[in-house]
Formats: sequence, structure tokens, C-alpha cells
Amino acid sequence: MKIIKNKIIVLFLISIHFSLNAQQTFFKEIVNFDCKFSYTNFGFIDSSKVINIPIEIKDQLIYKNGLSVINYKGKYGFIDRNGKIEIPCIFEKVNYFYNDKAVVSFEGNYFVINLNGDFIKKLEYDDIRYISEKNNWLAAFRKGEKWGFIDTNFVEVIPAKYDRVNNFSNGFAIVTNFNKKGFINTNGKEIISPKYNILSDFDQGRAFFSGDTSGYIDNQGNEILYGNFKIETKNIFLIKDLNNGFLSLIDSNGIIVFTSRTHSYSNFYQCLFNQLVGEKMKKRFFSDKTKISQINGKYEIFEVKENGYYGIFDTLGNQVIPCIYSNILDWYGGYYTVKSTNKYGLYFNEHQILDTIYDYLALNKYTIIARKNNKYGFINYKGEIVIPFEYDQNSRECNEGMILVHKKNISYQNDTIDLIGYYNILGEMVTPLIYKDGKEFKEGLAPVKGNDKWGFINYQGIVIIPFEYDTVSYFENNISIVRQNGKYGAIDISGNKITECKYDNFFNFVEGLAIVSKNDKWGFINYYGDEVIPLIYEECSSFINSEAMVKKQGKWFLINKKGEITYVPKN
Repeated sequence: MKIIKNKIIVLFLISIHFSLNAQQTFFKEIVNFDCKFSYTNFGFIDSSKVINIPIEIKDQLIYKNGLSVINYKGKYGFIDRNGKIEIPCIFEKVNYFYNDKAVVSFEGNYFVINLNGDFIKKLEYDDIRYISEKNNWLAAFRKGEKWGFIDTNFVEVIPAKYDRVNNFSNGFAIVTNFNKKGFINTNGKEIISPKYNILSDFDQGRAFFSGDTSGYIDNQGNEILYGNFKIETKNIFLIKDLNNGFLSLIDSNGIIVFTSRTHSYSNFYQCLFNQLVGEKMKKRFFSDKTKISQINGKYEIFEVKENGYYGIFDTLGNQVIPCIYSNILDWYGGYYTVKSTNKYGLYFNEHQILDTIYDYLALNKYTIIARKNNKYGFINYKGEIVIPFEYDQNSRECNEGMILVHKKNISYQNDTIDLIGYYNILGEMVTPLIYKDGKEFKEGLAPVKGNDKWGFINYQGIVIIPFEYDTVSYFENNISIVRQNGKYGAIDISGNKITECKYDNFFNFVEGLAIVSKNDKWGFINYYGDEVIPLIYEECSSFINSEAMVKKQGKWFLINKKGEITYVPKN
């Protein structure tokens, strides 16, 4: 019986794989890459299933076992070094390949796949933190509320018994139980049982701790105490002497390298900066009124305020951004938003990309949204305008590499109304401003409102599902809940009706089943629209761990997914 069951599981997984391969349709659309250096990584996927990868990032892609991760229509897959799609984009999450295998998430479950994309094993876990070389080839998994670790053969080597776990670093992982931290090694041995309030990763054979006492631990688990010090949560290498309140900086060997006779963080950084750049160099660049208000990274870059204006300097006193700005705002990956006389600009490290001529700047994943002369436009991270400044406030970068633009008070069909349209992140208009409302893209489609009804368009602006619904939901697992003439139903991603619009209420699918009601009676339907649990209940809750609470004739009880009663509470 067990052999037959295993064969059925294997055949089921194989059928999923091939059916999903057959369903993939490829258009000339935007695809995203995982890349080593570039901030924005995208190209085109075309009908030949080959990615047109920009030459400047082709060698920056992260390849493991010859394959690199891509994101297409919000799902993940893999390409080879020539840009050919080897494994289609059907997964919610993926891990890079190691030893010819990868962990993927498909429809909420975790599987192991090979280099051909075949499902070879299902993993019975609630969550998995994926394997990487830095983690000593171990991955954290969760069963219920507890965490443990599996190896590259997907065997449990450390059981699930911790409230939280960190990834392995230098052969050790921080584990937490009851808000106390300790260490385990890759064999699962507790080098230090959970007992510290604060604990750092091992660095050069030492880890810093703070609890009833403070100090560091060597890789044998020996504690070396500092005495009456507290390790500050702001920076694990910053300690405070509890006898006098003075702040000190320690290196990764636990040696105090700098002490300032101050209780103030800002004064501490000021003194540290003075020492790092040297008094002579400081006098060459700064006045006596210079204040160090913030520090970034491992004491490599300082935000400096001089004569009321901000700039950025490194620890050698080299100017990164001059002290001429009233504020320095967003910082991401070397990009700085600066403000001067209520106008905003942008730097990338020491290079100014955008002059301070904009009324507003916001850094998004692929583009920068900017406002000038009370109109919004979009700029790429090279400083090039990709969408002109002619749109209004609700314009925004959407997910899946698309941008929604909005204009107020447009003359349309003998009326004056607000309208929206879409661009892609390359600045190509996908659809003109013809829709009364629109939402984000998800699974390759966006809900839009035309003629007071909702439908869906794809990345090319083509209407895939006509405008005939009062409301629609985003597609989840290829299903959208829709309302028509006051009743609810469901459609698939091609617009086919999974169930007619006949229900008074229709809730989201949970564990493969959705609560529906009609004439004040409640039950459950599946993804195919079948009423697998009849509408006979007065109230229902969603399924949790394959059980749901239902009420009938004034009494509550638990049922399973077959509708069978599994538990009746005692009165």
C-alpha cells in the first residue's frame, strides 16, 4: 500500500510539472534578474523563450550549476547563460541550485527539483529558509511554531525545538527560546544554551554577549567577561561602562580601541570622527562648529553637519557629498536623496545624478518618482527621464515592472473625469489614459475599470477579461473572486467562469477551500467551483490545519475537509 501511495505522489508531481510547462505562454514582456552589482536588473522575454539580457549585466547574473534565477509575472524560474529559459516561472519562491538540486515553493508547498525542473521530493514543512554556501549547507525549517535545520540531502539534522534561529555563520547559529539567545554548532550541539539578552554572530573566533554580565565567547564556549559593561543594542561593538556611563568602541577581538568621556551618542561619534580623520585633517576641512550627527556602516561614512548644512565624508576626511544641503534623506545602495532650499536631488556615492530642482523624490525598486512644477514623472537610476512630467499625484511604480500614471480632470466622452494608464519601467506606454481606475499587476494581469465595470489587462495593455464585473479581486492561484449583479462568483486567469455569480458572500481561498453563502446558509467550495462541503451551516470559519469551526442548530463543532465532524465541544 505504501509503494502504491508513493507512486501516486510521484505521478501527481510529474503531472503538475508537465501541465504547468504546457501552460506557459511567453510574450515580449519584462523579466527581472538576480544580479551581483546592478541596482536595476531587467530585460525582455520573447516568443522564442529567450531572454534579451542587457550586455552590461549579463556577466553579473548569479549562476549556480549553470542556471540563474529570473522573475516573470511575479513567479520565479531559471535561465542558462545564453538567456534560454530552462525551468519555467511557476514558483512563488526558489533557492539557487546546489548539488544539482533546488528547493522551491509551489502553491504553498515546498518541493525539491532537479536541473530539468522535475519535482523529485515534497518537503513536509510550514516554512523553509533556503540553503546557501554561507550557511554551511544547512537550511532552517519550521514545523508549527518551532525551527530546526536540514542538510543538502533534506534530512533533519537539528530537530525543530527553537522559537527562532539565525542562519549559520562560521559554523555557529544563534538560537532563541523564551527570548534568550544561545549558540549551536552544525551538529546541533548547544555550545551555549539560550541565556543571553543580546548575542552577536562569531567574528574571528569571538561573539559578544550581554545579559546579567557582558563580554565575549570564544569558539569553545568559554566566557571572557568585561565586568560592569553593557553592550548597546545600537551597535554590538559599542559598550557602555555602567560605573560611569562612558561609551567605548571595541574591535572584533574584544579589545577597547576607543573610549570617549561622554554619555551622548552624538558626542561619541564626534570624538570618534576626530580621532579617525585626525585633528590636522579635520581642521583642513571643517570648522569648529562641525557636528557629527550620524554614522553609517562600520565607521566608514559619516553624515556631517557644518554651519547648519549636511554632507557625507569618509573616515579619511574625503568628501563624498559636500556640506551644502539642508538635509540628507533616503539612502539605499549608495544612493542619497539630498535637499536644498526645499528642492531635492540625488547622488550615487560621490556623483551627483540629479540636480536639486525637484519638489519631491522617492526611490522605488526600478525608478525614481519625481515632482516638478506640480507634475509627476519617472527617472531611471542613470538620471534619465523615462516618463515625462505630465501626470498627477496618484502615479506610482507598480509591482511586476509596471508603472501606473494618473491625470485629473480629463475630457472624456463628454465628461471631465480622472483617468489612469500604464507604462513599463523602460518608459514605453502600455495603455493610454482611458481607464477610470486601476490597480497593481499580479500574476501578469491588472484589474482596470472601464465604462463603470471592471476587467483585466495584460502587460501589453490587451484586454484579457472584458469589463463586465462590479468588483474583482487580484488573482491568487489563478482565481479571482468577482461580483456581478450583486452576486459573487469566481473566474480563472483566462476569464472562464469557475462558478457562476450566485453567492451572497465569497471569501478568499484558505488551504484550497473558500467559504461561500447563499440564503443565509454557509459552506465551502474548492478551486473547481465544487461545493465540497454543502451550504447547510449557520456560520463558518476558514480552515486551519485542515479543520474548520462550523455552527449548526446553534452549536459549534469542528469538521475536516470532507465535512466529517472531528470534535464536538462539551457544553
